[in-house]
Amino acid sequence: MKQQRILMWFWLSATASVSVTFPAYADVAQMTAARTDAANSRSPITAARLNNKARPATTIAEWLSQSPTSTPQSPVQITGIKLNPTDDGVDVILETAGGEVVTGSTSTQGNNLIVDIPNAQLQLPEGKQFRRDNPAAGIASAIVTATAANTIQIVIAGVDKAPEGIILKSQAGLVLSVLPSQTELEVVVTAQKTPQNPQDVPISLTVLQQQELQDAQVESIRGIAANTPNFFSRTGDRAFGFQSIRGLGNSNFLTRDAISFYLDDVPIEYAHQFLPGELFDLERVEILRGPQGTLYGRSSQAGVVNIVSRPPTDFPEIQIGGGYGNFNQRRVQLSLSNAIVPDRLAFRIAGSHRARDGFTRDSNLGEDANPQSALAGRANLLWTPSPEWSISFNTNAAANRDGDISFVPISQQDPFTTARNIPGRFDSSINTQSLKIAYEGSNFRFTSISARNYSEVSYRNDIDNSPIDLQRNEFGVDSTIWSQELRLQSPDSAERFQWLLGAYFQSRSFDIDPSATDTTPTGTAILRLPTGRSETTAKFDQTTYAAFGQVEFQPFEPLTLTAGLRYEKNRDELTRDRFFIRPDGTTISQSLLPRNSEVQDLESYGERIRRVVSSTQA
Repeated sequence: MKQQRILMWFWLSATASVSVTFPAYADVAQMTAARTDAANSRSPITAARLNNKARPATTIAEWLSQSPTSTPQSPVQITGIKLNPTDDGVDVILETAGGEVVTGSTSTQGNNLIVDIPNAQLQLPEGKQFRRDNPAAGIASAIVTATAANTIQIVIAGVDKAPEGIILKSQAGLVLSVLPSQTELEVVVTAQKTPQNPQDVPISLTVLQQQELQDAQVESIRGIAANTPNFFSRTGDRAFGFQSIRGLGNSNFLTRDAISFYLDDVPIEYAHQFLPGELFDLERVEILRGPQGTLYGRSSQAGVVNIVSRPPTDFPEIQIGGGYGNFNQRRVQLSLSNAIVPDRLAFRIAGSHRARDGFTRDSNLGEDANPQSALAGRANLLWTPSPEWSISFNTNAAANRDGDISFVPISQQDPFTTARNIPGRFDSSINTQSLKIAYEGSNFRFTSISARNYSEVSYRNDIDNSPIDLQRNEFGVDSTIWSQELRLQSPDSAERFQWLLGAYFQSRSFDIDPSATDTTPTGTAILRLPTGRSETTAKFDQTTYAAFGQVEFQPFEPLTLTAGLRYEKNRDELTRDRFFIRPDGTTISQSLLPRNSEVQDLESYGERIRRVVSSTQA
């Protein structure tokens, strides 16, 4: 730092030195010239003085006096006007008599695009004005008139807004490329439980609209993450996926996910297991980064993924889509919506099926190792008895039938070939039902969401992944969630002061029945493990009570003050039974089991663990 200051000081000194010494240099030159003239009077030398040199103009008067006078040009004659339709709009072409190039300036007034062209005159066969109505979609009229003796004006009127125009120079004269105004896409989100423009939401938010979801072919959580900053998802298959927002994510069954997933206001616990991979017929997806516990019933430390399906319509609508790809991949989607009672009762039904063959071949069993198949459906019934009230019933059902995970040695030359002794499988299913009652009055809004969510997962696989029958694994788990969320909040018309109060209850029953590993006599001989079945059954019950609220006050634009509070109480109860079942059907304690096959003389009994944990957060 010291050396840098020294260098800067020398540079400043050099600059000051030049500024000071430059006039002194002129004086020295004058003195030297005077001495030379006195010494040699026969050949006088006159030194050039600075005040005798020509100086540039420094005022407008001096600049005008030095500028050459220009001869005024005669007006350009506009002899023809053409309108050429384009893919996006229309081109207005002005033709000149001698091929002169003209230009102009643009401005807008109301729904009109105005172009003023100076030093030009209209000489049209049809007269002093040109007019065409509805020359293109979104453009009401195109008019060219002479507004003064040597000025022409082009007025392009738009239907809704002023069109956009670009002036292009042409050998024929002038080309005005006109595009009708593009209707801005209105994006509305409910991230803060109220309809808002995303630009007005003070949350790190990403919104994927319906068209974006279709263009990007987003059909899974992984697809959502691929289009969202700071959202990561890894799914080698549908047996287990990992998601994280800002580094926080899911870990295992016995801890609550840091990310809250909502499908039509229904919380999905452990989405990596219980949210089927197929997403379809979506209205939008909102990804909120950061804690959202003061707005949503379920606690969320990392963020919220709010998936919203398309609502019922009051008019007939049907959509059919499909696709086919390699590995015999096929996909079909269908949605149907209409009104049962106009403006009162409407429905929407949607379904999807996707399947593919496996890309890994089992050489021992002679079949594909990891095929996939998914079937999903959704039904929504919306009743609006009055403008203030809306009642909707939503149900979802989905099922996946997949092969198990395929493992091959890293050193294997062909990574798409495996050899097992039993075919593996991974099956998952989910069905949800929800009832949403909403009231929107002039003084407040009230929302009640009652939901049930049932999920089931089971899989079987060859543990050793070899043609030798050593060990097998079997796993089954089901989950039932009952939830109730109540919200009371300020009306939609509230501007400077907004508030929200909510309460949430959730009861979850998580059953593992069973988680088992079978060891064969061959496995006992090679792995030196006892022959039999190691089995674990467990029941995990969770109960959550929460109260939350948030207020926003805007003293002046653009400042908004936000305060929120959440109180949550959890109770977790775990009961687990672990047994080892011998080939003859008797059981022994898992803790007393030796690492060999000599287990016949041990006493038969089991191990039971019961744990209760209660926690409170505020």
